[in-house]
Amino acid sequence: MQAKSLVRLLFATALMAAPTAAQELPGSVTPLAPTGALSNSVGLSVVDDGLIGGAGSFEARFDPSGVTFVPVLGQQAPVEQTLTLSATSLRRVGASVDLKPVAPRAEGLVASYDRAEGVVERFEVTGEGLWHSVVLDRAPLGSGDLELRLTIGGVLRDRALGTADGGLEFDAGFGGVRYGALTGVDARGRTAPGSVRVEGTQLVLRLAADFVDSASYPMVLDPLIGTRFPVDSSTFDDAEPDVAWDASWGRFLVVWKRTFSAISSAIRGQVLIGDGTLDGGTVFFGSSGQVTRPQVANANYASTFVVVWRQTASGADSIRAQAFSPGVSGLTGVVPIAIGAAGSLSRPDVGGELLKVPFKQALVIWDRSGVGIEGVKLNVELDSTPTAVSAFTVATEVPLLSTVDSPSITRNAGNVGLYGVTYLRRASLIGGVSSVFAAVLDRDGTVVNPGQKITSAPSQEYEPEIEGGGVADSRWIVASSYEQTPGSGDYTVLLTPVVPGATTLTASPSQVLTQVAGAPRVALGWRPGKTYVAWRENGLFADALRVTGVDATTCLTCEASLLVEVLSAGDPTLALCTTASGGNYGEGRALLVWNEESVSPLSTDQDVQGQLLDAFTSTYSITDLGGGCGAGGTAVTPNPATIGNGYFQVLLQGASPLAPAAILNLSVTTAVPLACGPCLWVPFGTTFVQPVLGGGAGMVLAIPCNPALVAAQLDLQWTVLTPGSSPCALSPDVSVSNRMRLLLGS
Repeated sequence: MQAKSLVRLLFATALMAAPTAAQELPGSVTPLAPTGALSNSVGLSVVDDGLIGGAGSFEARFDPSGVTFVPVLGQQAPVEQTLTLSATSLRRVGASVDLKPVAPRAEGLVASYDRAEGVVERFEVTGEGLWHSVVLDRAPLGSGDLELRLTIGGVLRDRALGTADGGLEFDAGFGGVRYGALTGVDARGRTAPGSVRVEGTQLVLRLAADFVDSASYPMVLDPLIGTRFPVDSSTFDDAEPDVAWDASWGRFLVVWKRTFSAISSAIRGQVLIGDGTLDGGTVFFGSSGQVTRPQVANANYASTFVVVWRQTASGADSIRAQAFSPGVSGLTGVVPIAIGAAGSLSRPDVGGELLKVPFKQALVIWDRSGVGIEGVKLNVELDSTPTAVSAFTVATEVPLLSTVDSPSITRNAGNVGLYGVTYLRRASLIGGVSSVFAAVLDRDGTVVNPGQKITSAPSQEYEPEIEGGGVADSRWIVASSYEQTPGSGDYTVLLTPVVPGATTLTASPSQVLTQVAGAPRVALGWRPGKTYVAWRENGLFADALRVTGVDATTCLTCEASLLVEVLSAGDPTLALCTTASGGNYGEGRALLVWNEESVSPLSTDQDVQGQLLDAFTSTYSITDLGGGCGAGGTAVTPNPATIGNGYFQVLLQGASPLAPAAILNLSVTTAVPLACGPCLWVPFGTTFVQPVLGGGAGMVLAIPCNPALVAAQLDLQWTVLTPGSSPCALSPDVSVSNRMRLLLGS
């Protein structure tokens, strides 16, 4: 099916007039269910040396000896504030049971250890923390009180203080870990309080002898009430989110950076169903040291997400990649694809693949200080660690004249196999400005159109982003910004249409989105006909997170902006992804994610939020007017008839299987249909001839994102060549489908 513009159809020039600045645009971006704080997700996963689990406020690492609990304390913690617990023995007078190291097993969100015959230690991962319990199948031998002893270690080992409720706090002065009071529960539900204390390097849990002797077994120390490790503060430090969509699984993957301390952070993720519901638990990517800028793209051939990030450890930078499939075995191994001195690598980004066979690649790009924008082509297979195929260069620095940085690549290569890349080129001279450049790569990373300047801002430009696609061609939008007056905090956001060419790309004049953006970062989410744009807007008393739609070809704003959230503080990282970016062209859904900072000036707490959006409202109507006859089949329109729907399908179903071709007729509603026998035939207006295969045909119409088209009406009908079927004597061997009347909505 070929995309055709309704501009050819709506030939009344009044309908095609662009809105003036004084016109009030209707709003059509519709908020669906908010995802809430994605940082609240919990999970437990198998890793090479044991298990790893956690939630927004902590991480737990399980090996044969026990658990290492790491509270998420952010930059205020100079190092990870760890607490380790290793169960060693159960004791009564005259009897002792050694609790031996053993590999943990995962049972849902519970890590279990078979420490001895009839003794199971369990750690349940919850949003509040770990719930620690020990299950005794039978009464322990000996007499007197029962003691469970655990060796404690980690940075917080010597920081224990008693609490009023009988528990312990391991406090570093800026947060830490709380170990709750002990309760014993027997098989009949009887409970008894116990005690928790520290003796040297031992944590000792004690239950009184009378309860141990009279209890019905199995007995638990301590289930729902029991021993837990909630972090003192229930907030977290999560930032730098990104999001991608996989059409095969029908899932979003959101990734972000979680900061444990000033020198340790990690990449985490969460899968969401298309309706915004969380699917499964936290995804623990194989990162270590200090990490920044996780980015994610989808490789459709492998039904796999590819995640990249920068990692700094042991005095060196590296760019690393890892694949994840939500429906198979999950995470693959991690592959380092670039290495450099600490501080030399930055701003990784990744472009995936829209199509299936035979395209298996993803392109990763990054900035290497003093060199330029580099890249690697990865081979991506289902359930396999990505492998580097070849290296390439996008742009190089010119010594003493200019540097390059801040690269961005489109989510995929579209239907025609081309990636758009944008970056900043900065003049090295004092007072030199930075300008936005764009280049075009093929699926191998070969430069098809070399970098060229595409904007003409009056001052320094920041944070360029590129996004786009195309059903039958490639069309991209580049978003960039500049500060109107240095130090003012007011940024003008520019949107620039870009189209690749045989040797050079073409950039149309930039359009101004807003002049009161509160930060240079802008997020783009492409779909045919209408592209989402999200930004932070300065306000008198509070800033706002806003999103709007612009025409995917002209970048002209075509609807009123939607207020998504009132922002409390900070400069959030924004990311947008549409389901259309994964090939679901007829859908209007998109997921916007951002990190939100605490309102407290004494806190650096951040969490990752999400909002599901829909590009279309229900203000349109599609009416079946009947009038079909013979073997003309049925006209079907499965997509919303709204402005900005660049993938409006008009299908023909159930026509004569002998029909060789059909004519799609689009006409103004004032045309009077011709009555001939049982047929009501709409006079031809704008027509398109399409082949018929097995009684079916179809076309895609691109409805411009122009608010002047709202409430416009038109009729459509298929005229089908049907050998042997002549319901209208005036036109032998011709049948017609039913008539459909469209009322375009916003």
